[in-house]
Amino acid sequence: MSFDALNEKHADQPYLWAKEVLGVELYSVQKRLLEELQSPQDEPVRMAIRGGVATGKTFLGAVAALHHFFTRPGSLVICSSPGQLPSSQPLFGEIRSLLERSPVRAFEQVRVRHDEIRMLDADGEEYADGEEYPEWKIQAILAERFHAFEGILSDGGTFVILDNAAEIKNRTFKTLLSQGHAVEKVMLISAPYSSDGFFFNAAQGEKGFRPHKISAFDTPAFTEESWAPPGLVSKAWVSSMENEHGKESAFYTGMVEGEFQEDDRET
Repeated sequence: MSFDALNEKHADQPYLWAKEVLGVELYSVQKRLLEELQSPQDEPVRMAIRGGVATGKTFLGAVAALHHFFTRPGSLVICSSPGQLPSSQPLFGEIRSLLERSPVRAFEQVRVRHDEIRMLDADGEEYADGEEYPEWKIQAILAERFHAFEGILSDGGTFVILDNAAEIKNRTFKTLLSQGHAVEKVMLISAPYSSDGFFFNAAQGEKGFRPHKISAFDTPAFTEESWAPPGLVSKAWVSSMENEHGKESAFYTGMVEGEFQEDDRET
């Protein structure tokens, strides 16, 4: 089956697309969240995902980014992290890594630069201004420069993914929300560092966001699913954190269970 045929076949089945195009499997929570991103909605889809250490949050964001990019002609995916140059951002690095490992050589369909990935046309050239899809790309930017994309639209739908969202300043979120329906999908990803700020509020279901949590106990190490993405949390690590910090500690609550510490709001 051709690359274009795979994208068309699995446009609404991101976990099957990931298996065939990227050669990766997802565990059940990741599958459910990706499916929710595809559900038809009258309003933009906004998700706030908090999770513990090594629960596959960034990996999930990278798969979601590539699926939207390849199955939505003319789409624009913006991925961002606070205080990190695009070339150093874990999310953009994961996206590049998935492309490089693609069993169907997805990397041959694009041109990769230090801060962007652009789709190539049938002649292997980038789409230029005035052509059909001049903004068909994945763009990595500093969260502090998100305002530079204000008002930019895409024919295939704009998808914004903010990694480490708990550390992003409110100005970025204000710009994001001001775009309204121009941004079709928003995914906020973060560990629950603080019970304050925009990400905390979004993770409570405010501003139209759907809150989700991924704890260590949702991962295959504890659910005993047969396959999982590499680098996920282990039972041994969770046990060591319990012994070192205690189950009632802020570290264990946040980094293992993926829960906010209510006490943070009182200090």
